Amino acid sequence: MNYGYKKLFLPLVFLILGFIIFSFSVLAQTQQNYDVTVSPVFFDLSANPGQTITEKIKIRNNTNSPLPLKISVKRLAGDEIGDLTLNEENSDQSLDWIKFVSKSFVAPPLEWNDVVFTIQVPNTAAYGYYFAVTFEHDIESTTTQGASLTGASAVPILLNVRKEGAKAQAKITEFKIDNVVNEYLPIDFKIQVENSGNIHIRPHGNIFITDDSGKDIAILDVNQNFANIIPDT
Repeated sequence: MNYGYKKLFLPLVFLILGFIIFSFSVLAQTQQNYDVTVSPVFFDLSANPGQTITEKIKIRNNTNSPLPLKISVKRLAGDEIGDLTLNEENSDQSLDWIKFVSKSFVAPPLEWNDVVFTIQVPNTAAYGYYFAVTFEHDIESTTTQGASLTGASAVPILLNVRKEGAKAQAKITEFKIDNVVNEYLPIDFKIQVENSGNIHIRPHGNIFITDDSGKDIAILDVNQNFANIIPDT
């Protein structure tokens, strides 16, 4: 009786293991990874009212399989602590200024693709506009059953429209260190800058550290990479 039980049980074990391995293999084959490289990482543009700008984004599919992508344009916004968000608010219709030849395409594996776009700035435009071009997996065009992908890439577009009334203005709202007295280096300085104008800015400056006699013993660069701050952030 025991021999007969083992003879039936072992093939059942191998059948279950075989089913698990087969299921895992199918899942691995149908699952796609999102791995792309975009260039440039952002655009800093200026235009006159009524001008049309033409630019291109280069995107590379770093995977070994064709990758269907869809393109969309969102508004780039921020808050008082500098966190940026994307939204589709389009009350001024500015999201419609950006045009693509096609809003979807299949990126060949291990190749670069040029995505050309134009920005048609109307005569009524003024001051700063901030967008992000996003590349997302085009799930609807995927025909393989069970395929899944998460992830997206966003390329910010900072657009200043040259017009009378443009105001580049900022103020330091906070300057501090963690401790008033520090015995050891390094010491971190925290500087909070508010963009109170209506166009984006690249604030830059220095921190001067002096000794008791007033002699400079260190001069530190602030925002040495020239990061941008958009209005109201």
